[in-house]
Amino acid sequence: MAKIGILTCSNATQDLGCSSVSCLADFRKRKGTFAAYPESEKLTLAGIINCPGCPTLTGPDKLIGRIRALTEFGVDTIHFAYCVKALCPFKEKYKNDPKAALITLKARGSIDNEGIACKVETGRALVDDAGWLIATVVGNKRLVDKRRAVILDAGVNILPTAWWYKHDIHPAQELFGTAEPTVFFGPLCMNIDVVRAAALLPPLDVGEPLAIGPVGAYNNTQWQQFIQYRPAIVMVTESGGVEPIRAAERLEAVNAHERVPASVALPFPQGLPE
Repeated sequence: MAKIGILTCSNATQDLGCSSVSCLADFRKRKGTFAAYPESEKLTLAGIINCPGCPTLTGPDKLIGRIRALTEFGVDTIHFAYCVKALCPFKEKYKNDPKAALITLKARGSIDNEGIACKVETGRALVDDAGWLIATVVGNKRLVDKRRAVILDAGVNILPTAWWYKHDIHPAQELFGTAEPTVFFGPLCMNIDVVRAAALLPPLDVGEPLAIGPVGAYNNTQWQQFIQYRPAIVMVTESGGVEPIRAAERLEAVNAHERVPASVALPFPQGLPE
């Protein structure tokens, strides 16, 4: 039987309200790194802990208190949640910190097992790197505080991770002019449609294509046809070819699942009242 602990990002769980439901689902269904365990081996989740928060300049001491509760239950593996793998700038440091924390806990007599394995969830990280969003500049303006603003034809309705992640924005061709901090907005009619709050780029002309990414994880599973239909998805093959793997949405596709009950289909069966 394997006793497992999960380490999550405190920014994701506390500030963004993530309930770790994806991690629990992967554990229950033995997906991702949990698939490495034999089917015959029983898995027990000892607990889920948050990281101590950023920054982690004080070394492993902050982790000791978090890990102690798990080690006292005999946990033998600590899995890094995807939020740590994708968002944490200290993840490489964290890989070593549990080992240092383990040595400290053993010295204090807190645990007696031989060691703790640290496993990082990489499956969704591979998916993230495989996905990119191609957007087009549809407008330029100056904000009241004199910042340059660029409006794109893609917003947070198809890129929801822009709310908590600073996606890189890459021009498709060489740009000229003075680079300055630029805010990138989507086309939606709300002020929270911010694709990137600040990126240092030269002026961009209307019609300029941009590559935003990587964006392969979580976006396609959370996007929505709010104001605009969802775009097509294509796959670039190893030979450089382009193959469609999802068609762009149309009104017919959106309405295909709609049903009108017969009781309200004809609100005025005898004609409109006079």
